Amino acid sequence: MVDRFERAIERLVEGSVASLFRLHVQPAEIGRRLERAMLDGRVASVGATLAPNLFEVRLHPDDAAAFDGWEDALSREMETWLAELAFSRGLTTVGPVRVRIAPDASVGRRSVRAEGRFASGDAELGTPPRMPRISARPLRLRPV
Repeated sequence: MVDRFERAIERLVEGSVASLFRLHVQPAEIGRRLERAMLDGRVASVGATLAPNLFEVRLHPDDAAAFDGWEDALSREMETWLAELAFSRGLTTVGPVRVRIAPDASVGRRSVRAEGRFASGDAELGTPPRMPRISARPLRLRPV
């Protein structure tokens, strides 16, 4: 309940008031939405807390146009930042973090939609991968 209240206040402040003072979506706003998507997508596992590693950011076409020519660099920056964020919060990703930025006419101007999913290699997107089987036989380490 507190989360819903916090998000409602956040939408009010970031949505209506903040949009009066800016022309385009800023990279910091994209980062905040990606962070929220990562934290909202966490899954408790036996030995770790898993976090999504595949993110899609959708922007209004006019806002996406502001990143023409450097959207790949922005995506790489966000990927690095999210990987560091996951590490600092003790989260485990099932594969490398990837961010895709795409225009979407259904998104309002100066708005950001971010979604996180799990993807491991060629695994189907949207579902956590299966954990590897662990052998019942103990592993022996030999000194080098």
